[in-house]
Amino acid sequence: MDLIPMLNKSPGVYTKIIEPGGWLMFMVLNHLNPPFDNLKVRQAVLLAMDQQSFVESVVGDQRELAIVPTGLFAPTMPMSNNAGLEKLTTPRDLAKAKQMIATSGYAGEPVVLMSPSDQPALKQMSEVARELFERIGLKVDYQETDFGSVVTRRASQNPISQGGWGAFVTQMSPLTAANPGSMLSLRGNGRKGWFGWPTDEKIEQLREAWFDAPDLATEKSMAEQIQQQYFETVPFLVLCRMRYPMALRTDIQDVVSASFPMFWAYGGHKWASFSSAIDERPPLYAQSHSCPGMMPWHGPEISGSVTFPASRGPGRFSRTSKDGQRRRGTVPRESRRVQDATAPPLPLHRKSLHQLRQHYLPCLPAIQHCLHNLRRQQR
Repeated sequence: MDLIPMLNKSPGVYTKIIEPGGWLMFMVLNHLNPPFDNLKVRQAVLLAMDQQSFVESVVGDQRELAIVPTGLFAPTMPMSNNAGLEKLTTPRDLAKAKQMIATSGYAGEPVVLMSPSDQPALKQMSEVARELFERIGLKVDYQETDFGSVVTRRASQNPISQGGWGAFVTQMSPLTAANPGSMLSLRGNGRKGWFGWPTDEKIEQLREAWFDAPDLATEKSMAEQIQQQYFETVPFLVLCRMRYPMALRTDIQDVVSASFPMFWAYGGHKWASFSSAIDERPPLYAQSHSCPGMMPWHGPEISGSVTFPASRGPGRFSRTSKDGQRRRGTVPRESRRVQDATAPPLPLHRKSLHQLRQHYLPCLPAIQHCLHNLRRQQR
């Protein structure tokens, strides 16, 4: 981030924010180990936390790169809302937070805070978190290591004495933080869920209701209720959002807005496809419903497709499992509101459905609805 002003002054170079929604910077809290298995401790941290201090530790005075205050969902996505944001915008009260810690039953257990030394933004926010924890009376065991070690250790559900951990800072793309279906950290299914393993039956119920919502207005209402519940139970800490600029040569124009650099979209062949050598299959394409076509996926367990005709009819899905059984169904177009797109079809080469869901926004809602229907048929 500190090189951006220099790049802006360099001849033949310009910087561009290719994803205006900003990356979500958040802290994962381990609900299996103290002290974050204690709801009152998590609520006390939220009361004391200042999102501005976290984002300033990375962007400094480049305020155009910061998005605060911010809630769960990316501000450029339909599910973005302001429900419960007063929990972040009211004056911070460290004295009250410290008192809440003192009366919570906290017994002085250390917060094992993992900090990746090779990821500057995550490291700087980890240092801000350490200071915050100590100011409100939490003991901190600050452990600097490389990011690979953090990724390996975060999978451990062991107690602290057996190599467990307490918290770490990470980030999430705007597409992953688009809605309750794609946001992996926003689950309440305990040990079966994402790292941190919070248990929250209400969030799980609201998430199911979001999947079953008949229209966009109902989806938004469910998203607001989910965010309200998030601020009550604090499954993790939303620290801030940051926009990452990209440096480009001045002769490169019409850069595609996306969460990740798409090098295939630059140069003389703006919509050139990936090499099919990635998975030894012919080139395949994902298209939105304004361009009739098929959206294929391939994974270790299933292969299938979602097809949207040019007409306003429903989409159709098919799935073939390893044992050869085939399932078919429809994806109601109105219930998922796949947006019209004027851009040419996006090239698609992904081995896992998880990656497909994360990186192809025009098709993301339809895929989620398709998966939900498949899950129902499997029950």
